[in-house]
Amino acid sequence: MADGQEPSPPQSKQVRVDSPTVQAMALTYANHIMVNVTDKEVFLTLFQIAPPVVVTDAELAAIESVSANCIGRLVVTWPQAIQLWQVLGSKLQERAALDQAAAQAAQAAQAAQGEKKDQ
Repeated sequence: MADGQEPSPPQSKQVRVDSPTVQAMALTYANHIMVNVTDKEVFLTLFQIAPPVVVTDAELAAIESVSANCIGRLVVTWPQAIQLWQVLGSKLQERAALDQAAAQAAQAAQAAQGEKKDQ
């Protein structure tokens, strides 16, 4: 390399990511999520809490805490967190639209049944 010349960065290209099959991994519902942030990262800690079965008022009064089983911890950069937020938001909107369409179809079917009975 000649004096005063900066090294050129290596070329880049997009490649496919081969994701492993995850069907064999156990699924666990997370019913408690903690989010912590720093200047550069977002930490998500996922827990499963199994509430105790309570039969009497005395049993309820005796409970002071419940155990939380940590089932996963994730750390993402802020750009990744924003992308995750956008993807989740998009999927939630799609689901809300499907739910709304299903509710409207059910109402229409119910109205049609009511009209048949009136005839």
